[in-house]
Amino acid sequence: MVDKGFDAGNLDRAGVGQAVSIEQLVALRGALSAVAVERPVRDYLRKIVSATRASPRVRLGAGPRAAVHLLLASKALAVLMGRAFVTPDDVRRLVGPVLRHRLLLSPDAEIDGATPHEVLEEILQSVEVPR
Repeated sequence: MVDKGFDAGNLDRAGVGQAVSIEQLVALRGALSAVAVERPVRDYLRKIVSATRASPRVRLGAGPRAAVHLLLASKALAVLMGRAFVTPDDVRRLVGPVLRHRLLLSPDAEIDGATPHEVLEEILQSVEVPR
């Protein structure tokens, strides 16, 4: 019955199938662990995350777990792009999707009508990109 909600115990009935096999998942995780992240790119990522906590427009910024997730997402993007290394552009591309929901803006920023996306763009403009 529709009014009973979604039955997570019966995924077949909902039309949800297996996306990858366990073997494929293990191989994908192995591919992520093989992706290189050079020191300047790690420092760049760290500076971006730290800047979310230092910004006067942010009341609560991204923490260490957010940095780990940004790193893992950047590695995954590199794999999807066919590379064995992360670039600063990978990090920049994923800052919004990974960090946007983790920011709590300051009251002044909210009154000004700022959005987390705009604040992250300001932060990206303020952090020097490694060459």
